[in-house]
Formats: sequence, C-alpha cells, structure tokens
Amino acid sequence: MKMLWNVGVNYAATTPLWYTLTLDQKYCHTGHRKEIHWLYLLSEDREKNPEKYEGRYKSFLKSDKAYLKPNKPSHLQNPGFYHNFHVGAIDDYISYYQKVWEHVKGEYSSVADFSNTLATMKVDYMNSIKDKILDAFDLKITMIFRDPVRRLYSSNQYYDFIKPDNISHYARIYKKFVSVFGEERVCPIIMEEFWDGQVDLLEDFLGIKINTIHPNCFAGDYQRHKDLEDQWIDGDPKSLTPEHYQRLYSNIEDVYKDFENKFGYIQKQWAK
Repeated sequence: MKMLWNVGVNYAATTPLWYTLTLDQKYCHTGHRKEIHWLYLLSEDREKNPEKYEGRYKSFLKSDKAYLKPNKPSHLQNPGFYHNFHVGAIDDYISYYQKVWEHVKGEYSSVADFSNTLATMKVDYMNSIKDKILDAFDLKITMIFRDPVRRLYSSNQYYDFIKPDNISHYARIYKKFVSVFGEERVCPIIMEEFWDGQVDLLEDFLGIKINTIHPNCFAGDYQRHKDLEDQWIDGDPKSLTPEHYQRLYSNIEDVYKDFENKFGYIQKQWAK
C-alpha cells in the first residue's frame, strides 16, 4: 500500500497541493481530514501542553464530524466509514490507513497524511516508528517550500517579524527526513516553481501525470478562492513592497544561506 506524507510546510500552499493530488488528480486520499495530526499526538508529551494536546485530539480525531470542515468538500474528507478514534500507538495509525485504503482502492492510488505537524517530528521519534511504517507502507515524502519571507509574513498574519520560526529552516527539515528515510523517498517542491508549471519533479517522484494544478492564493493573484479559506482567513494575502521585503529579509537571511548551501541555488522569485 502506498502512503504519501506531505510534511508541510504551513502557509506554503499545502491545501492547493492537497486539492491537486486528491480532487484534481485523484492520486491519494487522506481519510476523514486533510490533517489528522495523529503522529503529532503520538510523539508529543501530553503533560507538557495538555490544552494544545486535547484541542488537537478533539478537533481532528475524536469528533465524529471532524470531516465537516467548512469550505472543504466532505467527500474528500470522508473515507466511507466512522473510525472510533483512540490515539493509542503507531499500530492504530497504521490500522486507520489500512481501513481507508479498503474504502478508496480502485479509485485512488495511495493513502496520504497531509498534517503540517509532521515537519516537527523529532529524529528519535521517527527512528522509533520507521520499521513499522516501512513494513506497512510504500512510503513517499513530499514537502513544499515557499519564499521564506512571504511564508512567514503570511503565517504571522501579515505582521512583521524579527527572527525565523522553526518551520523556516527548510534545509533542516529536508535533511532530517532524508537522514531517517533516505533521499530516494523524499521530494522537496518549490511552490513558486510548481505553480509556474514545473511539475516534472513531482510527476517522476509519484509516477503520475499532473494535468491540472489547483488555484493557489499565494501564487500571484491573491484572490479569495472559496475553497481556500485557510489561505486568507487571517486576512487578505498581501504583497510586499521591495523596501518592506528587504527589511524582513535581513532578519532571516541565514535561512536563505542554509537553503542555498543544501540545494545549490536560490529560487529566482525568492530574496527579492
């Protein structure tokens, strides 16, 4: 059984990518939610932040109506059965997706987990579940990166920032997953390149033909697409003047240097 993990990053068009691969291409199905955060719940210390833990558990797993998220088609978030969720152990996570697969095979090619919190998993935890995950799934891992200044500006609800957040360190996220699962299982996607029609890398990685790319509020038009509310719910996506951009860029310049050191280039629409 194929499994696709899209490990983020948030505010880099993970929802349009999800629509592209689920609705438009019918490649994968994520079960009852785009994001279920199950591995986050398994890996985090419940006692360390109980309110956050319980909030995610109730919203994404425990509720029998968790799939009824506004502005997302319910048929993409309803695998055809109700799962009596219990966070349990990694075996329960695997069992859930096996049930999803029984309901969607023949129509889709893979199951998937698009939880952005996957990016925050620690190496020790990933190593602890690696064998069971690879025994159960033919795992592929994607991650989508957007210009760090613009992503962080969106994530910060269009307020200025003085330092990067943990998700801004794209090179570190990539190297972390490669160190555990191997380079052949990991595919980094640059948002600006993908929505410019450069889909060959993902096509080759997944073994599919991408005929339709879903609209993306962060890729040029900044329109309020009705099925992409999570891109503009915190405020209209805003462009930055060159002067404003450079002020923010100077606060996180090291993030760009790390990216260039790892991948050998800076995307042409970044850092300007």
